[in-house]
Amino acid sequence: MATWEYNRYPDPVLGPFVLQEWALADHLTAVRNLEYESWASRGQPYLDAVILRWIDSSEEGIELLRKGELDLVWDVAEVDLFGAEGWPGVKVSHPPSTGTERLVLNLRNPKGTAPCPDSLRRSPAWPWALGDPRVREAIDLSINRAGIVKALFQNLGTPAAQLVGKGIVGYNDTLTPTPYDLDRAKSLIDDARAAGVPVDRQIRLIGRTGQFPKINETIENIQYTLSKIGLDVKIENGKIGYRAKRKVSFKYHGED
Repeated sequence: MATWEYNRYPDPVLGPFVLQEWALADHLTAVRNLEYESWASRGQPYLDAVILRWIDSSEEGIELLRKGELDLVWDVAEVDLFGAEGWPGVKVSHPPSTGTERLVLNLRNPKGTAPCPDSLRRSPAWPWALGDPRVREAIDLSINRAGIVKALFQNLGTPAAQLVGKGIVGYNDTLTPTPYDLDRAKSLIDDARAAGVPVDRQIRLIGRTGQFPKINETIENIQYTLSKIGLDVKIENGKIGYRAKRKVSFKYHGED
């Protein structure tokens, strides 16, 4: 897509701005489209141009913003916003996100190819603890959502009760986050163990380094609380693709 002629020189009548320059992996400049047909009824935009710069990290974006080299940094890490409310000339906007960070459980039997049905959870030969609903509920109860948000993200987040955020189709505002309850979680693990579920087998907790700020600390916190209820959890970190880590920031050119 980066080399497609259409992407580099799009039809100027398609939108309010037209591509003027595209320097791969560095910046993109879009200027006011004087041929845009809606200008007749809506008037010309205030901005003459918008320059989008690709940067490698949230920290770099914040530094450039404080130096006055950027007007806007999008998708800033919560940890990089500490104290930003008091910076001269800087306004911080943090509307509710439509997305969530989540822990996905693999219910597939590692010794077979079929998913683990809950109906088999009482089998003495049960091969995989995550197939048991008591184990899954215990994991849910042992994640300290509010504690993670407070300790790692300066309360610039909200404990989630569902996969989608407010404003997305399917969002249910009557749902509430699962409470943090290690006693109840440990009791569920003990019940599963007594029923023959192999809860003492090691569980791999796989994270992606760089997926979001403080992900390593978040995973370590989850590992710690899971160990408190009697689960043996091993962390395995992989790398997220470089392209997915790139940030986009803006510099505006407006009228005087």
